[in-house]
Amino acid sequence: MDIQMLLSFFKMIFALILVILIANVTLKFLNSKINSKGRMIKIIEKISVDAHSSIGIVQIMGDYYLMSFTEKENLILKDLSKEDVDKYLLDKTINEDFHNNRIDISKFIKRYKSE
Repeated sequence: MDIQMLLSFFKMIFALILVILIANVTLKFLNSKINSKGRMIKIIEKISVDAHSSIGIVQIMGDYYLMSFTEKENLILKDLSKEDVDKYLLDKTINEDFHNNRIDISKFIKRYKSE
């Protein structure tokens, strides 16, 4: 009786592992289909301001915007020119070397706050 109990236990563990693997593969497949990368909208940069809000640079059909994201609403704060975003991306790559790959868009935001 102990051998059958042990065999049943191993069968149960095997079945559980198999179900978890199948669920994992299925969820990864569905996630790739649901969250396919859009060609019209791209988030260039996004940082959290607090637990419920963030600010980011978004490209929508070739135009760039500085946006705020909260649980209740998303707002366009400012239209950005392609030159400003290109300059920011160049500055970002330079800053990454000095800040150990930390994202730093505070200078970019301060420049547009003053305008």
